[in-house]
Amino acid sequence: MKVLHINAGLEDGGGKNHILSLLSQFDPTIAELLVLEDGIIADEAQKLGITVHVLKQRSRYDLSILKRLTQFINNHSFDIVHTHGARANFIFSTIRKKVAARWLITVHSDPTLDFMNRGIKGTLFTKFNLASLKKADHLIVVTNSLMHPLLKLGISQKKMTIIYNGLQFEPHTPKPSIKNTVFTLTCIARLHPIKGHALLLDSLHAARFTNFTLNLVGDGELKASLEKKIQQLNMQEQVNFLGF
Repeated sequence: MKVLHINAGLEDGGGKNHILSLLSQFDPTIAELLVLEDGIIADEAQKLGITVHVLKQRSRYDLSILKRLTQFINNHSFDIVHTHGARANFIFSTIRKKVAARWLITVHSDPTLDFMNRGIKGTLFTKFNLASLKKADHLIVVTNSLMHPLLKLGISQKKMTIIYNGLQFEPHTPKPSIKNTVFTLTCIARLHPIKGHALLLDSLHAARFTNFTLNLVGDGELKASLEKKIQQLNMQEQVNFLGF
């Protein structure tokens, strides 16, 4: 069996880590990666020994790649095409009937919120992605909570499988030698409205809980507004931005 994973190629977050960690566990002759644009995913995949193909799409609106993508999939006799991300989902949906491979999508986040606060473009991209999800042969969702918006779209539960993201730990993880005297929380997520950082801050403030330290691991467009919110809530001493 041969599997081709497809992604836009520019993602720098949990989705990227999921794809790379998954593919690094497979024989590169069985599972291959195709990215629509050259970027961080292709670079890191090559370093891990993953077989990578770059389609060199000029922009998300460049549909001249459709014929090349169709020929590539059919010529290499892939049994399964596994897409990750809205752009990859939509691009493959337009050629779905021209390839023999079965189509699998991993849903990494709530597809109804992926393009929130993006105006008309965001509304259109959301509609395209939701339509693509309905056309796939099967969906993998990374957490139970993502089942609910998909069920509301009319997608059958029989068409979905929950597979949680995994972490590979060392066989003998040492226990921390220092015990915290302050309750410590760590949130690892890109700084984007969909991740709920503002809700976390509001909840801590509403609980009137002050003996804590909150570490925010990640980066993104929301950093400036979160910094402002932290000042408004007078949490500067408790919240740390650790970056990514």
